[in-house]
Formats: sequence, C-alpha cells, structure tokens
Amino acid sequence: MKTIAQNLKTIQNSLQKQQDIKIVVVTKTRTPKQIEEAIAAGACCIGENRVQEAEEKFSQISNIQLVEKRFIGRLQTNKINKAIRLFDIIESVGVLHHMADPLIGWETLTDCLKKDGLMLIGLYSE
Repeated sequence: MKTIAQNLKTIQNSLQKQQDIKIVVVTKTRTPKQIEEAIAAGACCIGENRVQEAEEKFSQISNIQLVEKRFIGRLQTNKINKAIRLFDIIESVGVLHHMADPLIGWETLTDCLKKDGLMLIGLYSE
C-alpha cells in the first residue's frame, strides 16, 4: 500500500505542467500524524469539514503553520467564530436571499473576512 507521501507525490507529478492548480488535501478522518506526514511531503493546503475535529487535530500538528487551512462544507452559525480563528479560507454554501434581511447577512459575512480576504458569491435566478 502506498504511503500518503507517495500518493501526494504521484498527484503532484501528474499535475506538474498545470502551474495554476492548488491541491487541497482533504484530511477528514485522518490522524494528526497522517496530516503531519502529508505536510512534510509537500502539501500546502488542507481541508476539513468539521470545526470541532479540526480544532482538536490542528492543536496536535507541529507543522500546521506551514499550510493554508480550509473549511469545506456547511458551516453552522454557532461555529462561525471558532471557524474564523481556525481557518484561512472558508468554503461554504448558503443562501443570503432566504434571510429576513440579506444585506445584514452580507455585512456580517464581510465583517468576518481577514484583511485582504476574499468572498465568492454565487448568484442565480429563474
């Protein structure tokens, strides 16, 4: 069976010609030791989908400061403040127009952005 480092190197080599691709190593269900191995092997971005699990794992990973940390998935309102502290990027889907006041929702989200942060918004209509 291939190691995490071997798998990552295989993927990186296959994408070598594509300079603008960033690999997000999704670490759900992986141990802190396995995540450290991936980081040591060259992972520059990791993704988690549970705030509480990420908090526990990140505190045990000695080289966590070397990677960009992403939250990927649905983010519960009661976990937003913790997620903002833990993650560099939050990739979550919500529907502003279902809120009582979408503008207040928008302003709340933009207030949470780090300096020079980025928010992607998808718009659709019928």
